[in-house]
Amino acid sequence: MQENKQKYTVYLLCLFLLLAFLLSALFLAAEAGHRCSGEDCPICVCMQLAERVLRQIGGAVLGAALLLFLLPSVRRRCRIPETDRTPMTLVSQKVRLDD
Repeated sequence: MQENKQKYTVYLLCLFLLLAFLLSALFLAAEAGHRCSGEDCPICVCMQLAERVLRQIGGAVLGAALLLFLLPSVRRRCRIPETDRTPMTLVSQKVRLDD
C-alpha cells in the first residue's frame, strides 16, 4: 500500500514538472511579441521568470518524461517479480533461543 502511494506521488510530481515546463514555454511563445510598457513591464518580469524555470528544470524534464512514459512499459515487458516482503525474524530463520 505504501509503495503504491509513493509511486503515485512520484508520478504526480513528474507530471507537475512537465506541466510547469510546458506552460512556461507556451507563455513565452504567446508573449514573444508583446508591446513593452517600459522598465517595470509586468509581462517582461513574467517572461524572465518563465525563462528561469525553463533553464532550471530543463534537464529534469527529460528524466521526468522517461520516468512517466518509459518505466511502466519496461516494467510490463520485463515482468519483474515482486520480492517477498515478509519481515525476517528469528522464528522465520528457525533460530532456537533455548539452550
